[in-house]
Amino acid sequence: MKLEMTRKQAFDAQRSVDTAALNGIVYLAMLLRRHDLITRDETEQLHAMMSKPLALGEHASNSLVQMTQQHLDDQFATILKQS
Repeated sequence: MKLEMTRKQAFDAQRSVDTAALNGIVYLAMLLRRHDLITRDETEQLHAMMSKPLALGEHASNSLVQMTQQHLDDQFATILKQS
């Protein structure tokens, strides 16, 4: 099967997949933390690990990357506040 799409379609598809993956990881972290299956320190390390690539290189100044970083920061702050 050959799939043809425009750059915009490819970008939109990748963005959707990335968003789904990030949301899934954050939700899993929340569940693990809620049930004391990961420590607060491990939760903070996961946040740092997910944030590091967003701060590297020319992508750090990209507004979409910055928005993603803010979303991660907010979500992990909520997880850590609940624990």
